[in-house]
Parts: sequence; structure tokens; C-alpha cells
Amino acid sequence: MSGNKNLLVTCVYNNLYDSKIGGRHGRTIHFTKGLATITQMGQDIVVYTTEQDKNILLENETIRNYGKIRIVIYDLFTDKNHNFYQQIKEKLGQTKSDRCYEIMHNKVYWMNNHANEGYDNIYWIDAGLSHGGLFPVRFRGDHSYEKYFNNSLFTPKVFENLSKYENKIVILGGN
Repeated sequence: MSGNKNLLVTCVYNNLYDSKIGGRHGRTIHFTKGLATITQMGQDIVVYTTEQDKNILLENETIRNYGKIRIVIYDLFTDKNHNFYQQIKEKLGQTKSDRCYEIMHNKVYWMNNHANEGYDNIYWIDAGLSHGGLFPVRFRGDHSYEKYFNNSLFTPKVFENLSKYENKIVILGGN
């Protein structure tokens, strides 16, 4: 894409709540504002989503104008393992869930889709990672809802620090 050595892969699927496939309620603003914050990191980004969610994402000026983003339309309902996941959910009595198996199990597959594109590193990043409930207010600026998904930690410095690790596998987590 832009010559960056890092690629961030994520997905945005809204309105899966209370559907056969499963997902969380009220994610539209969460994912859109979160993805806009992720652009502050200055890396190439690939987003797997639906046509409808693509249009919603592109309503956000930051996302629309970010020249390092690629949107890939991927229909979770036609995923090769969709029927298998639904059978498991039926056996477990979990036909309605706030988790989507198709998303959970496709993260590595989606990252692998870009393995031959010349990037040194490919990272999965959740679109809503900048969520205000995960980081103290000092990184958001204030308590306002408008800044709830802002995060001053999301900068290119993250990748400068990650490059210091010599390990092939680095697990990042928050608690």
C-alpha cells in the first residue's frame, strides 16, 4: 500500500446483535470512532466488513480521508465454516450469543491473506481497542463522550517500541 513495513488488520461488523450469527449490541459508534483513532498510528490498515458498514465507516471524515486504509467486503454468513459454527452453537444451546464465531476464528485467516504483500509485520488490532473503558482519562483528554474513543497512546511510537523485541511472537494485552 504505502510502503509501511507494518500492516494492521481488523474488522467492523455492526448490527450482528440478536442475529443468528451473534455479536454485540450498539457497536457502530464504538467501531467507527475506534478505527478513526487507530489511524493516528500511521500504519497501513485493512478492514474486513460488509458493504453497509463500509458506507457507515466512510461517513467518518478521518477514515474517509486516511490514505492508508483498504476495505475488504467479506460476508460472514457465506463464510466456509458458517454452517459448522451454527451446528456447534445449536448443540451447545447458544443460538443467540454476543460472540461471533466467524469473526473469532477468521482473525488469523484474514491476517494470512496479506502475508505475501511485502510487510515485515502484520498485526491484528480490534477496531474498538481505543475504548475509553480500557484506558485512563489522562489518555483521552477528558470525561466527555466525544473523546471516549480518543486515545493519545495510539501513535507510530507503538511500532518503534515493538521493533525492539527480537522475539518472533509478541503478545500484547491489557488488564
